[in-house]
Amino acid sequence: MSKKKKVIERRRWIRVDHVLNIEYKLVKEKEQQRDTGWYLSTTQDMSAGGLSFLSECKYKKGDLLKVKVVMSGILDIYEGYATVVHIREEKNSGLYLLGIKFTDAPGRYKR
Repeated sequence: MSKKKKVIERRRWIRVDHVLNIEYKLVKEKEQQRDTGWYLSTTQDMSAGGLSFLSECKYKKGDLLKVKVVMSGILDIYEGYATVVHIREEKNSGLYLLGIKFTDAPGRYKR
């Protein structure tokens, strides 16, 4: 009889593997505030509370992003703010897999 390793699911919402277009830019870093240009990518997966995507920019946990998620260039799925909660460098690609959590407007941003 084999023992199965019990996996505890920490996610609050079910994630769906769906590729959508995403535009994003840094609004506020943990240490300072600056506004950069928009970047484009596609989602890896998405839930009601957040999503993950590949970025060429290396952000830090807690950084605040402005995010626009669009399906087929027509239908807006989400437009608002998100906080970086997970970062993983993808080997030999120069890209970072970011996990972001949808959040309130920047005025309510907490460090």
